[in-house]
Amino acid sequence: MFGRLSVIGYDETIKCNANGKAISIIVGEKVYDVEEELFRSDALKGYATRCWCVSRIGEQGTKGYFVIKDSWVDIRHTRSEINTLKHIQNEGLCKDGSVPTLIHGEDVPLYGGADSKPISIKDSTTRRHAPNGKVEERVHHWLLMGPVGIHIIDFKCLKELVGTFIDIVEGNISYHYHH
Repeated sequence: MFGRLSVIGYDETIKCNANGKAISIIVGEKVYDVEEELFRSDALKGYATRCWCVSRIGEQGTKGYFVIKDSWVDIRHTRSEINTLKHIQNEGLCKDGSVPTLIHGEDVPLYGGADSKPISIKDSTTRRHAPNGKVEERVHHWLLMGPVGIHIIDFKCLKELVGTFIDIVEGNISYHYHH
């Protein structure tokens, strides 16, 4: 009754309105305002992925737009999405912008201190024990990425939309032939 909301499974990094809609999210100790929800997985088992378009006022006073991807990743997967995006950036593999730029990625810290500071453990399903002793551990992590594109319905004309699809196909073909 007097415990923190995180004790019963609420994510304290996401602030919601009275209807349960996310209005702000804390990533890397910075607050981002939620503009809209882009994707939501309602599956009971799996990654439980949610994506939001978010904004934040930068140092120059201009509003920047980003995407936050929040998911529960199975640790048995050998490749971390965070490490893969870092590798792509570090090696300069996609300079044309076809892969989002990772701005910040981390395992979500578990909030539990009285002063609302994250405690030193990551939020993980290992806190929940399976009755048969088998644990499928998932780690709660997020990615903050940019740049943000426009909605497919917001293209100015059909030619612009078709041009985008042509760029996608040509990008995939050149990637396969050159790598």
